[in-house]
Amino acid sequence: MKLLLISLIMQFYGLNGLQSGTPISGYIVLDSIYNPALFESSPEWRIHVLAEFTYTNDYERRAEFVYDQFNNSVGEFTTYSNSHGYMKPTNITLSLAKKRINIVAGYELLSSLEYVFDQYVRSNDYSRLYHNYFISHGAIYSYFAGFGLRGNHVSFGLKICRLVSSTDVNTNMSYILSPGDKSSIVKKTYSLWGNVDLLPRVHLSFSFSPDVTFEDIFPAVLGLLKVGTYLPDRTELGISYTPPSDIVSEVQFIGGNRGDYPFYKINFVHNFLGIYPFEIGGGLQKIDGDVWDSNFHLGTGLIKNNLKMSVGINYHYTEVTAGVHKNYYTETLINLKLVYSK
Repeated sequence: MKLLLISLIMQFYGLNGLQSGTPISGYIVLDSIYNPALFESSPEWRIHVLAEFTYTNDYERRAEFVYDQFNNSVGEFTTYSNSHGYMKPTNITLSLAKKRINIVAGYELLSSLEYVFDQYVRSNDYSRLYHNYFISHGAIYSYFAGFGLRGNHVSFGLKICRLVSSTDVNTNMSYILSPGDKSSIVKKTYSLWGNVDLLPRVHLSFSFSPDVTFEDIFPAVLGLLKVGTYLPDRTELGISYTPPSDIVSEVQFIGGNRGDYPFYKINFVHNFLGIYPFEIGGGLQKIDGDVWDSNFHLGTGLIKNNLKMSVGINYHYTEVTAGVHKNYYTETLINLKLVYSK
């Protein structure tokens, strides 16, 4: 049961990359289509439409340490492994901007609640004893509307959000006392955004979202523990520098926290020939205690007329040790983003 709880904690407290959004890099605070405070001034109304989809593959492997007669660890053997893939719409945003105001509305996937634990338990002679599985389908998503206001060197943005958590849980575990079922929970929250032009080529962006708790998001009872989902408060501070060049190059650094868990990311963006963006970077995010999620991303795209297209891949790796057990988690996200501007 402890290992299953570790898996659920990893899944719902921050391992899943979708929790932080998924543009090519996943770095929303420095991306104008996500940050309502970042927009270009225009004498006429300009419309921007974003459509974003992400394919995710989650892989989990559980192992136990093997010891010799002197109690020295000599290796490990795999007790369980499983891979699960799925695709979800990640973001659909409409933005209308003119002069010093930006109006936004849309849909955003905040956290995927997809998780599959599927295990056949066998005896020493490999006969099947019973089938353990814990299968969750669902997500926490946000419907939002907001605005951005721009001054000479400072801009501000606000989003009002209606969060909906929807899950469908199917369980058959020998130690679960009460099986899961469908559930839906609605919450209301907000997020604040901003940007400051420190120098002509240096920009400081920030955002804040308060914590949101979904109590008993799963009706399943694991022992005496009811499983809920907690989205901790998220603060981000990003700084970008664009060196003088005819072709746009930019170095970005993002630091922040989800509750008491910090994350650090660095990103490099270059625009080849003005139409082929290239992006590479990585980072670390604290999950719990001394557990860290390391991630790497790579992306490219095409800019032609009023259409921008990007394709990116994000890779996350985390390992957790608990006594003689060691769990490995990887997550690979392939992201497609289309932005139309007119």
